[in-house]
Amino acid sequence: MTSSFHSRQDQEPRSSGRPTILLGAQASRLGTVRGIVRDMSEQRFFAADLDLRSTWLAPSWPQVAADASRSMIRIRSAWITGVIVGPATRSRLHRLSALLRGCKEELGLRTIVIPRAAHLRRGSSIGPAIQDIVSDRSRTSARIAVGVRAIDFADDRRHLDQLTAIRRMAEEWDLDIALDLTGAVSLHWEAEAAIIRLLPRLTLVRLHPWIASDGSGPTLDRQAIAHRTVAMLADQGYAGSISLAPEPVPWWTAMVAEDRGAESLARGLILDRYDRQSRASGLQTSPSQEIRPQDRL
Repeated sequence: MTSSFHSRQDQEPRSSGRPTILLGAQASRLGTVRGIVRDMSEQRFFAADLDLRSTWLAPSWPQVAADASRSMIRIRSAWITGVIVGPATRSRLHRLSALLRGCKEELGLRTIVIPRAAHLRRGSSIGPAIQDIVSDRSRTSARIAVGVRAIDFADDRRHLDQLTAIRRMAEEWDLDIALDLTGAVSLHWEAEAAIIRLLPRLTLVRLHPWIASDGSGPTLDRQAIAHRTVAMLADQGYAGSISLAPEPVPWWTAMVAEDRGAESLARGLILDRYDRQSRASGLQTSPSQEIRPQDRL
């Protein structure tokens, strides 16, 4: 008998079409998210993919709710750590649980990304709290996804076998898969083959834009990996979420005006690629799933 973290009511139909484009955001170590609302407003994104993996203290749910009510934003997915270490673990766990539950019930959170077991450290596990949130379907439903970070894999073809094993595990436990292509991804990462190995369980892909705000194309091999990944997603009719995360800014440039707009340009290129792929195959795509303020997720 197949094990499952989700009930049948949680399972959404997987159909081809256009993806949901999210702005990849990251909370600070102490849970500050004020810049996220500004970035989303400037680039006209209305839903975020929130990274909480490096956050020591989760953002305050009342503050997030207040910011969201003023700006009409939504949080579609969240990446979390598997354990909480250090002092005040109980209060920090309660704060994180309140944030995730509030986002699920009020801001359209649909995916909670947990790390693979290989990356869990000693500490207070947050698994039971996440399971409780996902199991509560009184108002809305959410699913658990296993986070796959490309930077964790070896510089050879063995990573394809590992990805196949991860997909089989996800199928056994009825979990989704979230692929993280940010960071120093190995140049041996096989973008197209990796997507094939993870589908159809793949529901979220997080990557840096491969294009600069001035419109210049990929200049680094790692940017080319992101570009090839998007092309393969379009070829396969992937209709999950694609998160465009800004490149990290070094602390010594924090006072310099940041180069903004790459994420917005990449969003347009992704949707254009899907349209061209549809025309080439003679198929009619479903309407864009880019989230608008009036959408109820």
